[in-house]
Amino acid sequence: MTDIRGRVLQTSRDMFFRYGIKTITMDDICRQMGISKKTIYQFFEDKNQLVEELVKLTTEENLRCINGFVNEAEHAIHEFVLMMRHMSGFFSDMNPVMLYDMYKYHSDAYGVFRKYRDKEIYRVVKQNLERGIREKLYREDIPVGILAKLRIEEVNMMFNPEIFSKEGYSFVQVQMELMKHFLHGIVTLRGHKLVNEYMHTYEMEQ
Repeated sequence: MTDIRGRVLQTSRDMFFRYGIKTITMDDICRQMGISKKTIYQFFEDKNQLVEELVKLTTEENLRCINGFVNEAEHAIHEFVLMMRHMSGFFSDMNPVMLYDMYKYHSDAYGVFRKYRDKEIYRVVKQNLERGIREKLYREDIPVGILAKLRIEEVNMMFNPEIFSKEGYSFVQVQMELMKHFLHGIVTLRGHKLVNEYMHTYEMEQ
């Protein structure tokens, strides 16, 4: 039975990522899986609970990856690039309307996401900035708390359908430009050289 629950979560995630949350019903998920609504309701009280559990699972998985990058990275800029690559891979196939749907129609799930963003992501970004200062890759005079919040808002902005989607920019393109702008605003001369090297390598891979 627990395997069925896991399949429901995976199928739901695939469908929500492709079409957004609002347009997908519990009936749609059941049809996709070939199971009855009675089966799915053994695990989830309603769609709200399903979305909330999916967000919890997804944020936990992402946090494990991000924490791993902290230990894997050679320095702060390398860590930043690893996180960016992870985000590109995770979000490039996600319909931007998904976060809007969550915000508007599933407040409990959005609350889980907002807590993850405002607590965990803020912590990771702040620690990255502090690491970069210690390594003399970021300027020592940068306001760490302010810039950590700025970086979070840049990520939020990427998912706002009113800002970029009408212009035809891809998620990866927007993220790349915002990240370059952010890093070049905080790095030292030594850090500037590293950023250019990483950006050149990344662009060659695309």
